[in-house]
Amino acid sequence: MQCTTSFSNIMRWWLRIVLQLLPIFLTGRNEAYGELFTTTSNGESLNNLELKTSPIEKFFTASALAHPDNFELQEKYDWYQPLLKNCRLHIPDEKNLILSYYGHHSPLPANAVIPHGTTLVARCPVLGKMKLLGAVSIQCYHGKWSDKLPTCLPTTPSDGLSAFIDDHPPTIKTNVPTGSAGENAAGELVVRPGSVVHLDCIFYRKLGNPQWTWKKSNNLNRSHPFGWAISREERLWRFRISIFSIQARDEGEYTCTTPRGHNNSIRIVVQTIQCPTPPVVESPLHAVIEGNYAGQRMVFFCLEGYQLIGSNFSECLTSGLWSENRLPVCELIQCPYDMDGADPRLEFDFLNGVGYKAMVKFSCPPGYQLIGLNNATCQQNMDWYPAPPSCQVVECPELLPPLNGRIKDSGSSHFVGDVVKFACNRNFQLLGQYEITCMENGIWSHSAPLSNALQPSWDTFLWLYNPREFDVRNRRHGPIFLSTW
Repeated sequence: MQCTTSFSNIMRWWLRIVLQLLPIFLTGRNEAYGELFTTTSNGESLNNLELKTSPIEKFFTASALAHPDNFELQEKYDWYQPLLKNCRLHIPDEKNLILSYYGHHSPLPANAVIPHGTTLVARCPVLGKMKLLGAVSIQCYHGKWSDKLPTCLPTTPSDGLSAFIDDHPPTIKTNVPTGSAGENAAGELVVRPGSVVHLDCIFYRKLGNPQWTWKKSNNLNRSHPFGWAISREERLWRFRISIFSIQARDEGEYTCTTPRGHNNSIRIVVQTIQCPTPPVVESPLHAVIEGNYAGQRMVFFCLEGYQLIGSNFSECLTSGLWSENRLPVCELIQCPYDMDGADPRLEFDFLNGVGYKAMVKFSCPPGYQLIGLNNATCQQNMDWYPAPPSCQVVECPELLPPLNGRIKDSGSSHFVGDVVKFACNRNFQLLGQYEITCMENGIWSHSAPLSNALQPSWDTFLWLYNPREFDVRNRRHGPIFLSTW
């Protein structure tokens, strides 16, 4: 009985395995396969690695985006794992390196997670201003990179020669006076056919002559003029090679080598790349359009009274897309009615609204004095200029009592409307105003009075020094009232 039961269990187990494997044999698929997609909001790269398994395993999707927080793994069964490992970027700040997907200009973040099989291209921040040392491209293979990360080396100073030292690779500056050109994700200069290109090797002329060499991508050789620039401000430090009416045969790597053997290179690719036709802009937005070839720009501006919201330019990239996927907008300039940080006692009089160049007049209530300018104008940045003034309480200066006199019932501070009264000591009389008032301008209505001694009359003098004569006059003219000191 036990043998029969064991045999039945074994048969059921084998039957279950056969039923699970049967679809695989019928379809002929028993391995996972995948595709790499690159899409973003402006058509650039977000990598989705979609892996599908055999029918028995249904499917699962591994989305390896540019940031580990976006990593999603949707599984039919929790025991599934990605077949090939991803790679993680780690770009130290000192490398000054930009990595991006091949054919796309947008840089990747320093800690991005990259799917297996993806190739990244490297470039330095500014074309010709740093030298890329190492592999131009690296590929992720099962969690490991095909090569070490390259490094961007600093070059000779390109602004001013006072501290010029020939101990770095030379800086190379590009100038396209005719035609157009742009930098691609691999750090190459993509030039439209027929353009004129000047490559300037920055080097101090008194230290010797650099040398231009070029390695063409094809066997077609063509000579190019080179030498020191002609203009007065450039002839001491720009060793130039000029490529006129550039064609496909001029593609290749152009290298400048200094007398001490330091060198730097720029690789030129001749190709016509066009971006979509620029959209029609409507007032108040306006645009100056150079064209829609790689390296050309649309520059945006608004009519007076409006503020530009968004980027003021969009450049045609070598990917065939514009650097900005939406137009900026023009916002009507409106300065605020309430001014942050303004004195709460300040009074406003908006003379002609709050639009661009509108004016506001400031004043203070009675008893306060305006400190600062009494008006401001609405500026392009939607703020008032200059800053609002403040209101300071008006206080008249302290008064001192007159000599031989006093001030009646007065405190130490005197504000607008305060009245101060004066009095003199005995035998003194007041010369001036009996009371004065503190005015709105912080000045007293009158000067403080004086206390003068009373002057004796002639009759008083006779009474003191000649009483007899005083009595005679008193009998003749009637009673005489004497003044006292």
